Amino acid sequence: MPNSKSRRNIVSLLAVGSIALAACGSSSSSPASSSGSPTTSAAPAITTINVAYDPNATALPAWIAQDEGIFAKNNLKVNFTKIQNLSTLPGTLGNTFDIVLSTPTELISAAASGLPVVEVSGSSVDSATNPASALVVSPTSGIQTLADLEGKTVGTLTLNGTLTYALEYDLFTHGLNPKGIKFVTMAGPTMVDNLKANNVPAVLAVPPFITALVKAGNTELLKPYDAVGSSLASIFWIADSTWTSKNPTAVKEFVNSLNQAQTYISANDQTARSVLAKYTGLPVSVIQSFTFPVFNTALRPQDLTSWENVMVKLGVIKNPPPVSSLQVK
Repeated sequence: MPNSKSRRNIVSLLAVGSIALAACGSSSSSPASSSGSPTTSAAPAITTINVAYDPNATALPAWIAQDEGIFAKNNLKVNFTKIQNLSTLPGTLGNTFDIVLSTPTELISAAASGLPVVEVSGSSVDSATNPASALVVSPTSGIQTLADLEGKTVGTLTLNGTLTYALEYDLFTHGLNPKGIKFVTMAGPTMVDNLKANNVPAVLAVPPFITALVKAGNTELLKPYDAVGSSLASIFWIADSTWTSKNPTAVKEFVNSLNQAQTYISANDQTARSVLAKYTGLPVSVIQSFTFPVFNTALRPQDLTSWENVMVKLGVIKNPPPVSSLQVK
């Protein structure tokens, strides 16, 4: 039988063992209490995109995406800059701007000169039922046919844009002199006043300014894009290819935002017209009677092929770049 000293040692050992077991039990059952604050997922990164546009109705989805918070919902912070001459924009990509509104002919010319520019999204498509171009003449111009344009001065948005080349191509295909016209640049919102003041006898216009010109008493003589194709993209969004390769998610969300804005426009006609009036500066009477363009963000290589053919036939370019190199991968 153990003596009293032995019993005390046994009790002490049991006590130490109980404390050790208790300590082990506490450590394994309370990981939550030692883990600190609950884990939270990081907020989505916001990408800033500097975008340039001219007051053309084809840009309406971008304006809607901005004003209705669609860009913001897709983690984009878009800074808009309005310009009047699209021909100045390709050279600004990668520096001043990230994405700009441009034309196929401007894109082709810029790429042929060595600039790393690509189309990132379509904008709208011209069609017979919803045309996106017009040669509009004043009532005092005396212009009734293509042949009457010989020696005349015509106002246009850009000297190297699709409107100018389409009209020259129309003259070319009819056996007329494509270089027999003098072109001068002017902003769309000023075309009504320029015709009224007899500064020019005719202008090349796009929506919604065609509507304003006709309402002012001028005559739509022809649709220049018809000479190039019956269904045709004549304007779209472009970017520097180095920027697109570094920001593929931003490009994707920019296009997604335009598509979502197109859906919004279909469901909110009057709000869309208010936004159009805000960005173009046209009166409500013009905006209310205006037919929206056929918005389309698809990349359409066949249209670039058509425009390259026009430029080759007119002698603007000899060796156009491969169409596959002109659209974002």
